[in-house]
Amino acid sequence: GESEDFSVNLTSDEWFGVYQMAQQQALLGLLFCGVERNGHTAIPEELLQQWSRMYRQIRKLNAWCNRVAVDVSGFFGQHGIRNCILKGQGIALIYSDPSVRMCGDIDVWVEGGVEKTLTFVRQFVPEVGGLKLFVHDNWN
Repeated sequence: GESEDFSVNLTSDEWFGVYQMAQQQALLGLLFCGVERNGHTAIPEELLQQWSRMYRQIRKLNAWCNRVAVDVSGFFGQHGIRNCILKGQGIALIYSDPSVRMCGDIDVWVEGGVEKTLTFVRQFVPEVGGLKLFVHDNWN
């Protein structure tokens, strides 16, 4: 919102609870924006430092995920394969600041069906290693 102050005063324990809930709901970065904007004098210093570190890590990870998403999409496109970044990085643009969204994997829709896609990917990544490849065949 546009509020310049919190509507309630939270105790230290309640702030730790807010942090835990934000972490569980993958909202740490988004809520920290509100903490920065509305002041944080009531937040225990230890928690504020931890939250600030997480906020910076979220921003760095988003920058990296954005680069990877562009690279992956571009790679498929260069080979004439239509694709689309879904969910996570693709929908982050609806956030007022996309860089504060907690990200995870990158979901890509690729045209061509399961067998064609797997054959293509295995040409370039014969041993998948750390890459997790989940294929959904229900979009053919």
